[in-house]
Amino acid sequence: MRNIENKAFNLYKINSYNLMKSAGKAVFEEIIANFGLVTNKKCTVLCGNGNNGGDGFVIAKELLKSKAKVQIIYFNEALNFTSDTTKAFSEVSDINKIFYNINSVKEIIEKSDLIVDAVYGTGYNRQLCEQEIIFFKLVNQSNAYKVAVDVPSGIVCDTGIVLSEAINCDITVTFQFYKYCHFIFPSADFCGKVIVKDIGIPKIAWEDEDLKVNLIDDILINSLIPKRNRNSHKGSFGKALVICGSKLMTGAAYFSVMGALRSGIGLVTLAVPKSILTVMQEKLNEPIFLEYEEDFENIISSLQKNNVCLIGCGIGLSKTSENLVRKVIQSSNIPLVIDADAITIISKNEEIFNNIKAKTVLTPHIAEFSRLCNKSIEEINIDKINTVCDFSKRKNVITVLKGAYSLIVADNGNVYINKTGNSGLAKGGSGDVLAGIIASFIAQGLSEESAAVCAVYYHGLAADNLAKKLSEYGMTPSDLLDELPILFKKFNGS
Repeated sequence: MRNIENKAFNLYKINSYNLMKSAGKAVFEEIIANFGLVTNKKCTVLCGNGNNGGDGFVIAKELLKSKAKVQIIYFNEALNFTSDTTKAFSEVSDINKIFYNINSVKEIIEKSDLIVDAVYGTGYNRQLCEQEIIFFKLVNQSNAYKVAVDVPSGIVCDTGIVLSEAINCDITVTFQFYKYCHFIFPSADFCGKVIVKDIGIPKIAWEDEDLKVNLIDDILINSLIPKRNRNSHKGSFGKALVICGSKLMTGAAYFSVMGALRSGIGLVTLAVPKSILTVMQEKLNEPIFLEYEEDFENIISSLQKNNVCLIGCGIGLSKTSENLVRKVIQSSNIPLVIDADAITIISKNEEIFNNIKAKTVLTPHIAEFSRLCNKSIEEINIDKINTVCDFSKRKNVITVLKGAYSLIVADNGNVYINKTGNSGLAKGGSGDVLAGIIASFIAQGLSEESAAVCAVYYHGLAADNLAKKLSEYGMTPSDLLDELPILFKKFNGS
């Protein structure tokens, strides 16, 4: 954003103060849209000395025009303001302004109906002082409706870290683009509903920027999802070898196979231990079956007949499973989707991991990823996106880091953030469905990167639709399988 703004100012002669006024008015519009009319409401605007504070002064002026009872609390002497903030400060001479002191502002905060947080913007990256921590806690204790300008104060924009304390907001109004912190935890918890506003920066100012982080949306998915030809047969939609399940985890095999079938694949071969073959044949009608014990030759032979191999869901951590994963990875020239127990196995056996030669999609949750990259969860969360990027490039894999706002990171540096999904997916079996969908899309001809992106989006969207029907509490992985066809029907316009 700094690069884009500088180009807008210096190359395309956009007036920086006019841009500040546009930003302030954009936030005011969203206050009215989300909070409601402000007439006679007690509105407190918290302003820092940077341009974020300048936006706050503009907002305060707009609130005053709408007959609100406005007070400004500012945190730095006017002599320290940026030039544009100084101009905005001069425009609010008719509003009561209080230079911050915890004793003088406590009552104001407690009695506020609306609080606008324009203290620190995207450049914040330090620990708060003790007085600021006390004040931010006071703001968070207030029952007022809270609005953040660009990002809530107290969070580090590019990492999502909360260094000391942050203001917990109902909505965050950001400008031109989302920022990393809106989709990375813990900062995302402080943002509330995030609204992006166009404030008049010309498109030409960012067209040559190397924007490698993408938010997955309908437009992107519709450009990627495979189209189906009427003149087709089962071979037209690909073949997958699914190596999943064990005696105590037959459901994992079921959900991974059905995830693939519900997503349009033509043919699935399910390889399972001999001990559960009969059970799986009773549970599933659609796949071809392979049984294995210690000899994996039939599995290795089947690799050559398929377009993709999914391995890991519910296979267990036995020595046989370890040998199976090793053999498949050493032998496979077709793309691999590695999930669950297979991830645990390769994280404990680096020589297996290093022998991967096929294009590979890994689907870890945060604890599994911690084991894969040999870093603690705390270390990962300090700079999650760059940590996953470094790992994916170094290991030459596509990583789907599952969780709230799942990340898909390709080995070429492309990053995708997924907005769909909810806590209803936090149930055993949901990840198996996702792995099956990824394998299905690869088999149908999508690149591994595109398959992961489409699968994560649809998996989450199915959960969002189910939450409306069944609640996040009550939905199950089986419900996901029933919802997927409805989504694809909508996509096909029928």
